[in-house]
Amino acid sequence: MSTVRPLNTTVSLRSLYCRDEEDGSGNAEPYAIITFFKIDGQMTGGRGTRLESNNKLSGSAQLLSTSARRGNLGDSDVDAGDTVNIPASVGSRTTTLQPILLRNGNLKVGGFMGCVWALMEDDGSYSSTIDHARNKWVERVQFGLDYIINDRLTRFHEAFSHVHFYLLEGYARLGLQEAGVANFSDDLIGVGSAVFHFAEFTGGTSLTFEKNYYEHGSWRIRGNASAVFPSSPSGFKKTSQLMEKSQVEFTDDNVEKKKNYI
Repeated sequence: MSTVRPLNTTVSLRSLYCRDEEDGSGNAEPYAIITFFKIDGQMTGGRGTRLESNNKLSGSAQLLSTSARRGNLGDSDVDAGDTVNIPASVGSRTTTLQPILLRNGNLKVGGFMGCVWALMEDDGSYSSTIDHARNKWVERVQFGLDYIINDRLTRFHEAFSHVHFYLLEGYARLGLQEAGVANFSDDLIGVGSAVFHFAEFTGGTSLTFEKNYYEHGSWRIRGNASAVFPSSPSGFKKTSQLMEKSQVEFTDDNVEKKKNYI
């Protein structure tokens, strides 16, 4: 078993590929609402997670950042066959996962880092509408994560399953619905999430993920995750290279992860 200690972790959304923009005579202008978060033992502002005596988690996730701005993907002229390289300032975050401690004890377990996103196609919604959607999005993402931590992660070592992803993405969609995005002009390309547990990096593992969308046109987003122990810069380091997944077809409601041992 790997030693549980602080772990510098990076999760990145790297690229967005357009197969069909489905935007009539013009090209697409995609943007994204992206929230990065962690579930770990760092207690900040009343947020953080503890391990209870029954091996269940309790506490609250920490939202690290949220980007929600038209044009934030850096390309407002996307046609079929184009690949948008997502700027690191928008699509990548690094944080230190602190061990989760047993309440009133010495046992330590690893945490989680992830992101949840909505891909939108800009059709002229007001900036104030996007700001309102962002606020509702953040509210519901926080609620969904905290619900999963306290009620759905039945054991500390349990990685996010499809049920957890559906719950998180469902709450995120609810935030957009509550903001009334469906009544405005921007089109929702799709919602997705990727979450990584400390244990998934054990053994020198490189992690990539991708998701396909068909709600408005046909799109694919790709990303990756990497980690390194702060005290061992030359060891336990993961590649950040995005590896191709050829001849594999994925459904639009599942984020697929791939592990490569290095």
